[in-house]
Amino acid sequence: MYKITKTTIFLILIFASLLTAATWNYQSIWTGTGILRRVAIGNKIKGPTDDTFRILTVQSSGTKLVLLFTDTSSTLPMMWRVDTVDTGAFFGCGIGDVDRDGDNDLVYARATSPYYVARSYWDPSTSTWLHENIVTLAGTAPNWGMDIGDANNDGYADDIIYSAGNTTNSKVYWAFWDGHAWINTVIWNGDGRTTMGVAIGNFDSANGDSNEVVAVTNGTSGGPGGRVMRLCLTPSGWDTLTLWMQGTTTGTLSLSGVAIGDFDSHNSGKEIVTTNATTTSGSINGSVFEVYGSGTNWSSRTLYSADISYWAVAVGDVLNTNPGEEIVFSDNASSGIVHILWGAGDEWYNEPIFNMGGGSSFGAAIGDVNRHRSFNQ
Repeated sequence: MYKITKTTIFLILIFASLLTAATWNYQSIWTGTGILRRVAIGNKIKGPTDDTFRILTVQSSGTKLVLLFTDTSSTLPMMWRVDTVDTGAFFGCGIGDVDRDGDNDLVYARATSPYYVARSYWDPSTSTWLHENIVTLAGTAPNWGMDIGDANNDGYADDIIYSAGNTTNSKVYWAFWDGHAWINTVIWNGDGRTTMGVAIGNFDSANGDSNEVVAVTNGTSGGPGGRVMRLCLTPSGWDTLTLWMQGTTTGTLSLSGVAIGDFDSHNSGKEIVTTNATTTSGSINGSVFEVYGSGTNWSSRTLYSADISYWAVAVGDVLNTNPGEEIVFSDNASSGIVHILWGAGDEWYNEPIFNMGGGSSFGAAIGDVNRHRSFNQ
């Protein structure tokens, strides 16, 4: 969350009770130059027993840093230590135990040539960060979206799903450690448009408790517009299914951010939420909308409409006055406002919770960052 000329990462906090309206607060924890991209939250980064949640973010321009933030306070207010883990201009990032050694790795993908996916991991014997290029993407374009989880449903959240490339060479990749080497394989060749966001989660009840992958694409000038795609691993390979696609005569809808969560109690299980990065959204006329269903029966619902570009989106339990999970999304426009969205069915409430003072926002994450609170994420 930052301006193009001055980047800032903010921590947004909520203090609320069941009897009073929510009061929002925020804390600026770092300011720099260039463009910050994605952000992730995780723990067990410095060992299997490390219970400190940290914030990871990457820059695609400016000082081009990979930054890790740690709260060092014993009481409020929080005091943040900033560690530079790596440098090199990156777009996507994630946290996960991708090599199954018991602690979590920092994973990120390079935004400029040479294109590759890298990981950094803590070496306790030397108290330093070690780096490894997991896979090289020769001749392709920047990474856009990344998520880490159990995409192949083997019980280990060690799969790296990411998108890379522009238009006709845009693809969705699956990278993983097979015990001997890093494997990188294409699981969707795209549809001639740029695949932006990806996410891993169990949003299709027809597959039982198994996870699926969702990928969203942007539109082309004059149509067709964006697409929401489901990918799931079967015994015969990765099965692909279009869940929603904008028609060719309804304008250009560029889907950028995507998240999975149980934010709509009118539907069983989890749903997909995606954001629109253009202001000419055509017939759906919504900057934030939901896709839900199962099997081959899928529907969409506009949750929030505005003539503003949105990119960053996350789902989590951030509001204790509302049961279940909520959606947080932010402007990729001059207004620079962060919103919270909650509700069910056809009734939704949007509340601006924080004004960044202008600028664009490309990344959002929700997690247990504040050790001094126990209300919610």
